[in-house]
Amino acid sequence: MNYEGTRQNVSKLIGKFGRAITLRKVVKAPPANPWETPTITEELYEQVGVAEPYSERLVNGTSILAGDFRLLLPGSKVTPSIGDRVTIGDETYNVVNVLANSPGGTTLMFTLQLRR
Repeated sequence: MNYEGTRQNVSKLIGKFGRAITLRKVVKAPPANPWETPTITEELYEQVGVAEPYSERLVNGTSILAGDFRLLLPGSKVTPSIGDRVTIGDETYNVVNVLANSPGGTTLMFTLQLRR
């Protein structure tokens, strides 16, 4: 089955109902020598995402904490990772979990768990 049309629909809906966010990907450049510290930089990606707090029934105090947010991002060439950071408005959050919805190898969207 071809999921490209579904991916485009998901992207349109997130674009319609979402808001501007900045994904800050953490990039580690390997050092010239193993005893040296790697160089860490950030690459910025402007996107549109839908952010919402987790419902109280999902907050378990272990994997999902009070104050955590769920962020829906369209499937794109940028793959978020745990350890990246997301800025929404004036607030910056750490990405603590990433789930890719990828039926048939086509990434429709990413669900990120964000924490302050």
